[in-house]
Amino acid sequence: MFPLAVLIWAFLQGANPVAPLLQRAKQDFESGRYSEARAELQQALKLAPQDPAIWSKLGLTEYKLNDSEAAVADLEKARALDPRNAQNYFNLGMLYHQGGEMAKALEDYRQGLVLAPDDSAANESYAHLLMEAHQYREAIAPLQKLKRNSPSNSSFRLALVESYLKAGLNDQGGEEIQEFAKAPNCSTHDQIDLAKLLVENKKPDAARWVFEQVLQSAPDLAEAHAGLGMVWMDMGRYKDAGKELGRAVQLSPDSVEYSLQYTDALLLSKQYPAALDFLKSVKDRFGKLPAYRYKVGLAYYGASQFPAAIDELEALVGDYPNLDRAHYFLGHSYSATGDFKNAEIHYRKALALNPQDASYYAALGHVLRRDNDAVTDEAIGYLEKALKLDPSDTSSKQDLALCYEKKGRYPEAERLLEDVVRAQPRLLASHRMLARVYYRQGKKEQGDRETALAAKLESEQRRPRTPMNDSSSPPSHQ
Repeated sequence: MFPLAVLIWAFLQGANPVAPLLQRAKQDFESGRYSEARAELQQALKLAPQDPAIWSKLGLTEYKLNDSEAAVADLEKARALDPRNAQNYFNLGMLYHQGGEMAKALEDYRQGLVLAPDDSAANESYAHLLMEAHQYREAIAPLQKLKRNSPSNSSFRLALVESYLKAGLNDQGGEEIQEFAKAPNCSTHDQIDLAKLLVENKKPDAARWVFEQVLQSAPDLAEAHAGLGMVWMDMGRYKDAGKELGRAVQLSPDSVEYSLQYTDALLLSKQYPAALDFLKSVKDRFGKLPAYRYKVGLAYYGASQFPAAIDELEALVGDYPNLDRAHYFLGHSYSATGDFKNAEIHYRKALALNPQDASYYAALGHVLRRDNDAVTDEAIGYLEKALKLDPSDTSSKQDLALCYEKKGRYPEAERLLEDVVRAQPRLLASHRMLARVYYRQGKKEQGDRETALAAKLESEQRRPRTPMNDSSSPPSHQ
């Protein structure tokens, strides 16, 4: 909600009979007796029906009484009687915005600013309205004016950065980011807010630079290490994330947020033993939290300690049965031990709790496909749903192709497998499956081609990998 413009009460003096009414209305308004003030203003209007100031005061009093429709009518009347009074436009803009009439609100602020272009409160309200309406390019001019008038106001500068970026003016945004971050009056808190804004706007490189600037001046600030760690996480650099988040944990050991984020970095970088060791070290502080227990289950699962993962996750869903991800990984854990019936049970529970997750349909379809021919049609239904939600899932395409092949639906299996080998040409199993489907349709030439490709891939995969013959990309530092 934008601040209501300050109402300046100008009262008539002398023997004017309106003056006492306005004086009492002013006192009642300031004391919060809005109903009494309204009655007095209405009496005043009977004596001076063409006075725009009284209409304006009545409008603001109606606003305080939550009668927005009457307030708008009163202010419209005041504006009609005094079209050069900018404050009536601003007050109407505020009311229209609150009523959800964004176009009218913007137009009133535009017209008011023509009359009073340097009104700071109106420029601020107008800029925020433009941003709310996603008119970021238009918001830049009033924000620049606010920045010139109040260069130390960080909220104006943050809004200006956001508007530049969302308007696609990245060069101007980059200049503003550097100028803001290095300004003498830019506090560490301001820099952190700027970095968070950049993260929200998917500018990880700029956010990383700002966090690094913070750490140069405040090397022991846990929030900055954690923020930089999460930037590395978003960039897929999990080991770098682990270093920063680990430092945040050292600096703020009682922060459950930093501890769980650090665990995520270890899990995503596949450092499962390290994750288990860390989780054990903080069990006394966080061991009762469901998020902690879930990550213990994930760490056991990642370390291929499936019975331990099952014990941990079964206990967790026993206490918190609505955790769909816990059911999902419990299904994975059972599946890894060959217990497909229990895997199916937990995949179904995950799916019932969250029917919009493509991976749940894929997992259930996969385990049903491996069960028996009697449930192939059911498996097909789940896998088709998974691909509808996530058309890029190559594993689901392979599973669905196998189901189609089992049902004799060879052209459909062929289409899926051709998609897979185009997307991931080095998947040996997919080439073999595609060759088999070609042969089943009498397409010998295509089948022979896929067979040859499969043989070549198998030979390459068996070949010892040395610096001289390893044609794959070098291992990532992530």
